[in-house]
Amino acid sequence: MRKFAITLLFSMLLAGAGFSQTAEVPAFDSTDFAVKSKLAEWLVSYNQVALITADSLRSQNSAKLQQIGKEWFCFQDSNSVWHAVYGRFRHGSYNVLFHFIVNGNNAAYLTRSRLDSSMVTSYARALYTAGRIIKPLQDTLKMNMVRFIRQNEDKTFTVWIFPGLQPEGYAIYGGEFVYTFSADGKKVVGNSSYFSGKFRAVQVDRPQEISLDYSELQQPTIGSLFFVWNYKPYFTRINIQNAHYTITAINGGGAYFWAHFKRKKAK
Repeated sequence: MRKFAITLLFSMLLAGAGFSQTAEVPAFDSTDFAVKSKLAEWLVSYNQVALITADSLRSQNSAKLQQIGKEWFCFQDSNSVWHAVYGRFRHGSYNVLFHFIVNGNNAAYLTRSRLDSSMVTSYARALYTAGRIIKPLQDTLKMNMVRFIRQNEDKTFTVWIFPGLQPEGYAIYGGEFVYTFSADGKKVVGNSSYFSGKFRAVQVDRPQEISLDYSELQQPTIGSLFFVWNYKPYFTRINIQNAHYTITAINGGGAYFWAHFKRKKAK
């Protein structure tokens, strides 16, 4: 397995966690996992909508395409229909340039249906603010990042920023940036980001079984579960190694399902 590590200069690195032969293994937290795995699957769906609509964008007016900013986003309406909105956030407002709807057959079509201006501006402002937070790191590493956003039940927004697939064909893990913003998208009200101390990468060039080392953590992160669910077609198996359990997605004849196993105790 071909890997490389990208080391970052952070003030503190997280130490790896182990456990002794005599330590009791805690019960697997099924409730926490159910919430996280459902979210990871939703994020993969979001990513697929982005890819589908990005293909449709290529046939649009080139002059308008050049105006698109980094604050594009996807969302599901009250009927669970996916939308993708491309535009530009400027001077506190969002100018929608393209609005796509993706149907049940995963086909995207351009629509002229109007969107609530306050809603799209709040989405875009949260993405814009998150982008400013992550920009110094992204500029230093020259790393592709993917961004996701969802409005929560309390009208706040959560933005997830993960390393994307790199041009050289490397899938990267080990760090994820998760911010919750106020309902207007202006203020950070929560931060559940995770960084292992260094990014690691695996080349997506051949079917193989790989393991992601998160052994310092008791529970899987959203980013690690997204990695498994997003890249599962490219590998024979992807294992997340947490402190006490291995989590993976198993292909059960065309349909994948999650599974977890107790790890062998360290000697």
